[in-house]
Amino acid sequence: MTSFFSEPPRVGVSGVSSQSSTRQVRTMIDAGNHVRWLTGTPTGTTLPLAIPTFAELRSALSADVPDVLLMFDEPLNVAARAMDAVRAGVKMVVIITEHVPAHDMIDLRHLGRQSNAIVVGANSTGVLIPGVLKAGYFSEDVCIPGRVGVLTKSGSLAYAVLAEMQSVGIGTSGVVATGGDLVKASTFHDLIPYYENDPNTDAIVLLGEIGGSDEERAAELISRSVSKPVIAFISGKSIPPGKSIGHAGAIIRNGVGAYSTKVERLRSAGVHVADQMGEIIPMLRKETS
Repeated sequence: MTSFFSEPPRVGVSGVSSQSSTRQVRTMIDAGNHVRWLTGTPTGTTLPLAIPTFAELRSALSADVPDVLLMFDEPLNVAARAMDAVRAGVKMVVIITEHVPAHDMIDLRHLGRQSNAIVVGANSTGVLIPGVLKAGYFSEDVCIPGRVGVLTKSGSLAYAVLAEMQSVGIGTSGVVATGGDLVKASTFHDLIPYYENDPNTDAIVLLGEIGGSDEERAAELISRSVSKPVIAFISGKSIPPGKSIGHAGAIIRNGVGAYSTKVERLRSAGVHVADQMGEIIPMLRKETS
């Protein structure tokens, strides 16, 4: 069915303890997701369907191991709970939580790779496969099903690009937000192969930003083993050197992570790099027509 799942996945939701996370459960159900259970529902909250609710994640996993776990848990606890989920056999963990300690993410990333689990985040906007999976804040209101795989650090940037794609009739086979933290469980390098191997994906869009080395490492992989056209856009071109901006991962060290470096590496790998967001759609049309 998709590069990530051969059939609609079963979903669990952990750390539902606010109006925002409760609303996301409702929208997931409305979108047709198979939500099996949740943990941490606040007292007095009612959901549109009778969903089993557990006080602890381990109890929920003992009762039913889902394919996907969406996590809103507290930052100091989320990595340990995600590791419990990976050990239990969950295939994909999507962490929305912000401010997760970097050393926790290093341990989680190591376990995820050892276990062949897809761990997305922390500080992710989520994963959306139209008609199949909504895990996070992405909504099908701004996209249509199609054959372009989208990988992004920024959720806001992805929303803008997805809306532009929708307006001209270009759909997505899936969108994954890795998050903008310096240490994340899955990078572009980890996730590109899923789209490369997906028969329902014809092209890949990378939405990056200055800082870190994710785009440079992606370029190395693309040059070696990606046959599909890749279109990229890197935000932060106009930010002067030494200027501090919001994302923890948007840090340039010893020349690594600069806009010019990322663009040079990507173009050398055969990636079509848009200088402005408005160039993404024409590039997509040319490469997928």
